[in-house]
Amino acid sequence: MGIGAVYTGRCSRVSLRAPNSPLRKAERLRKLFRRYRKLTRPEVVEILGISPNTASRYLRDLRAEGCIEKIMPSGAPRTHYFQLVEQGPG
Repeated sequence: MGIGAVYTGRCSRVSLRAPNSPLRKAERLRKLFRRYRKLTRPEVVEILGISPNTASRYLRDLRAEGCIEKIMPSGAPRTHYFQLVEQGPG
């Protein structure tokens, strides 16, 4: 976690940076997942106005944090999406 961010629990960072900073966009992505529960990479690109590579990096980071998981409903690579990991009580 960098300077300017306050950790408030798993998958819940609050950024104090400028509106278009990478930390702010990553927080917006977390909020989108809490609201919609599942998103595709093209949806993330469109909503946040970022490049596909940047969207992939943000999604990879959220997966590493355990906030989201990649769902592959079939063997076709373009059918996958990302889903919020449901938090248990505690």
